[in-house]
Amino acid sequence: MDIKELNERIEQLTNLVKTSEETISQLKETLKSVEQERDRLADERRELEPNLERAEEGEEYWSVGSKFCAEGKATPCHHYENFHRSDNNYFNNNNYFKTVQRAKEVANKINVLLKLERLHDIYCPNYKPNWGEYSLKHYVKYCVSEAKWYPYCIRTMEDVVQIYFPTEEIAQKVCDILNKENGIKTEV
Repeated sequence: MDIKELNERIEQLTNLVKTSEETISQLKETLKSVEQERDRLADERRELEPNLERAEEGEEYWSVGSKFCAEGKATPCHHYENFHRSDNNYFNNNNYFKTVQRAKEVANKINVLLKLERLHDIYCPNYKPNWGEYSLKHYVKYCVSEAKWYPYCIRTMEDVVQIYFPTEEIAQKVCDILNKENGIKTEV
């Protein structure tokens, strides 16, 4: 290779380096633009996702009480937001409601769940469904339109907020008790 060929080769490599630097610069700009778009979309998505907002300082909110009324049932408790430790605890434990109506709904659900747990302990205290076994697992459901409890069964899908019973007879007995408490005559 002579000097002229070497100079041509150096010029080719220099041009290649310049082209590569321009390409790298363009890629960096494209990357920056894509990252900005990603961040904008993430912010937009966060804005669209619902979040439970806390009350403003001094505003009221409700929790389901650990202080039970004379009947022994969970009830709504009234609070004023001061961002103290107890307010933070209620909020962080999902026991924080903006209206008394919502707190009453949740308290009613808690009371039903506690009643079902009690009836489970009475009729089958040691029963725990074996989800690895393809056998019937029984539970009870409340039909709002009929205002009545019914027994149901399932084989394979666990609902974690459900109380299960080993037999349909026990599930029916639980329905009968709950329906009787609601003033519904059970069919024999």
